[in-house]
Amino acid sequence: MIASGNGILVLLLLEYQNYADKSMPWCIFQYAALLKLAYHQKQQRDILVVPIVIWANKRVPPEPLYESLLDQDIGITCRYRHIRLHELDRQGVDPLLLVLAPFLHGTAKKDLKTAALRMYAAAPPTHRILLLAALLSISKRVYRNIDEIEQEILAHVRVTMDEIIAAIEEGPIGLKIKERAEARGEAKGKAEGLQGAALLLWQGRFGTVPAEVRSALGQASPEVVQRVLEAFAVVTPEPDIRAILDV
Repeated sequence: MIASGNGILVLLLLEYQNYADKSMPWCIFQYAALLKLAYHQKQQRDILVVPIVIWANKRVPPEPLYESLLDQDIGITCRYRHIRLHELDRQGVDPLLLVLAPFLHGTAKKDLKTAALRMYAAAPPTHRILLLAALLSISKRVYRNIDEIEQEILAHVRVTMDEIIAAIEEGPIGLKIKERAEARGEAKGKAEGLQGAALLLWQGRFGTVPAEVRSALGQASPEVVQRVLEAFAVVTPEPDIRAILDV
């Protein structure tokens, strides 16, 4: 949320795209509508949403307009702005936008060091390393063999690769990765617990667990293992449990 030049609060919706997407007008309409609805539910008033799509590819994007009209007087129209990075000259942009230097007009591999140092000098001290890490990551995807340039940049700003990695880990991207890893870990632990319970029940009722049954349980989804446990709860015969596991 930002204040416009005349002091009116607006929600700024930024969408970054590195591939062509013909459905973007429809998506922007949905995003804007959801933001307005969420704001109204909390504040009991409307707010202006300003969508801007940033295109990092050179293909011609769709017209920044969504229309769903019955006639000229009935329907919905949603207009937005878009920015095509390859049309922006790196020499004339705000220094912070140089984090996207590889996509800007006039940038070659030899210009990366100059762009990186200019951006680093202009960035807030608390975000310098994170922005530098983002620039280096993008550069590696656009250009080949930039290790030497990377080392020159890091040496000039006196930043080590360990600090770069730490900045990524502690930044929004790193935290998101950690959250996903923790969620996957919890899901994996739950699945292993269910599989272990099923193995114990098999041993208690039928004796030694055959290799094919153990393998099937190890590869089964939590939903399938849950069905196996439910089958044991109602004294289901072995052939029927094997049928659930498809062995």
